[in-house]
Amino acid sequence: MEENEIELFDYLNILWKRKWFIIIPTVLLVFLTGVFSYMRPVRMEVQALIQPSNLLYQGPSGRLENIMVMDPEQLAIQINQGSYTLPIAERLSMDPAEMPHLRAENLRYPDRPNYLASSNLVFVSAVTDEIQKGKDVIRELFQLIKTELDDKIEVEVASIDSKIAEARSRKEGKEKEIEESDNQIELIKLQIVDKHNEIKIQGNEIKKLTNSIQEKDLEIELKKISKSQTSKFIAAEKKKIAIADDRIQEIGEERKVVKQRIDELYQQQKKALSQQKSEGEAIGMLLYSNEIQKNLQYYNELGKSASDLKIENEDRILSIESSLEVLKQLDKEIELIEGGKASIHADIANIETGISSIKNEIEKIKNTIDAVLIQKEKKKIEIVAIESNIDLLEGQKARVSFAQLVKEPQPVQFSGNPVLLNVFITGVISVIVFTFLAFFVDYIARHKKASS
Repeated sequence: MEENEIELFDYLNILWKRKWFIIIPTVLLVFLTGVFSYMRPVRMEVQALIQPSNLLYQGPSGRLENIMVMDPEQLAIQINQGSYTLPIAERLSMDPAEMPHLRAENLRYPDRPNYLASSNLVFVSAVTDEIQKGKDVIRELFQLIKTELDDKIEVEVASIDSKIAEARSRKEGKEKEIEESDNQIELIKLQIVDKHNEIKIQGNEIKKLTNSIQEKDLEIELKKISKSQTSKFIAAEKKKIAIADDRIQEIGEERKVVKQRIDELYQQQKKALSQQKSEGEAIGMLLYSNEIQKNLQYYNELGKSASDLKIENEDRILSIESSLEVLKQLDKEIELIEGGKASIHADIANIETGISSIKNEIEKIKNTIDAVLIQKEKKKIEIVAIESNIDLLEGQKARVSFAQLVKEPQPVQFSGNPVLLNVFITGVISVIVFTFLAFFVDYIARHKKASS
């Protein structure tokens, strides 16, 4: 520990003994450096970052792809080849020979000093004695690049606008077609309503005809009842005729018996009259006469009854004939009514055929509506696809980036005054160098002294 303290003290002693050897040259060099730095023009590097025009395109997979109007590497090559030197000089009214040297590089390559991964930025620098001149040159360079690239991107934007306008026009056309489809459907629905009303009218007509058929059936039933009653009446009259005929026949037989009895009484009376009779026999003759009168009266009554029965039978026969005519008339009327029913049934069948035809028309109309609805849904799907395409195009347009000066031109080589920086660096280096020289001179002196 003591040896270390002795050595440190020796070093400090050497520095103090050789202080002017260190201070005087250092001050002189610092002064000369300051004067030289102040008198010499300052070379500055003005730097900037340029973002070329680009377009973010969304592909079918939904992934965004960056499409550059000009590849940043190609742009850097054109700048380095001096493609923009003459136009910049003309704009700034400068001599091309006095133009600051422009240098550019794309930052996306790892071997570049200012590497930025996946960057499309172009690093631009201009080395110049005048900072403002460097800034002006880089700004003019940017304006030339912007004009050139933005014109190209404007073409892309115009193309996108044209596609958007075309898509919107197609969308409006599809919407009009949907509106026309809706109007067509409404008209077709009105046709269906008309057809249903027509079916109702035809149905009411069928009801009327059915009621007419029922009325005719009722009329036929009444005719049949009348016919049955007439038939029963004829049968009854025929039975009465038969009974009357039997009675007439019985009366005829009975009249024959009575006639025979009368004849017998006449013969007996005649025989009695031809003989003389006693008073008792005279009374018997009187009784024969009375008996004959009664039999004659009875005989006449039987004849009258037979005659009355014949008259009644004749009346009954006329009534039967009249009833038969009535039956024939009833049959004709029933036949006419049945014919009317057949005609009504035919009319109903025709109406039902018409209704079936109307229903078929309704089904066809419904099928037409279904077809129109299917087309309408297809148009809606097409509209959705068009709207999606419009959104993509508008998104694509919104993602259009025009050329930008991402970083304004700025001097970046020095952070402060270069004269003071040079003086400071010269002072530090001089102190270090002359301190080592002081130690070396002292070492030489001690070595000589030891040798002598």
